Amino acid sequence: MSVSIPLKSSKLVSWKPVRVNVSYYCLVPNASTIHKRSFCYTNLFHALLQTGRLQQTLAGCVERNGVGLHSGKLSSVRLWPELASRGRYFEFRCRSIPAAVEFAQVSPLCTSLSKDGFRIRTVEHLLSALEASGVDNCRIEIEGFDDKEIDAEVTFWKHCLVPWKEDE
Repeated sequence: MSVSIPLKSSKLVSWKPVRVNVSYYCLVPNASTIHKRSFCYTNLFHALLQTGRLQQTLAGCVERNGVGLHSGKLSSVRLWPELASRGRYFEFRCRSIPAAVEFAQVSPLCTSLSKDGFRIRTVEHLLSALEASGVDNCRIEIEGFDDKEIDAEVTFWKHCLVPWKEDE
């Protein structure tokens, strides 16, 4: 059974961590010897940390426009797929605010994230939907429609968990 909501097309995809070994030879100046050098790295398109499971992101962009639940102001929220090990983070006014406890701020009636004087409110519903659906990496762009605001609110996502799930 599928849900016919715009989020339906946003199936989850995974990137598998791949470790790459690189070897090369270098000639030491003033000595006729060649040394073999080698190192390992993980490709940027793959997970940097092994978590024991594949990391997941969205297959495409999802956008919602609406009114903030507490502020009553218009805002636009876009969810973008992100590379593995980037995590979930918000972008507002060219500022990046990670969805982490270190950036949580005490607010009445909602959960807020704050960094460098910029604050995003009512993030709890969206973040819980991402967590419940297994989305590990996601860039969340928020646009308020007032250019002078340093405060934004995530648009209310009605039935936010249902559209993310899809029976296969």
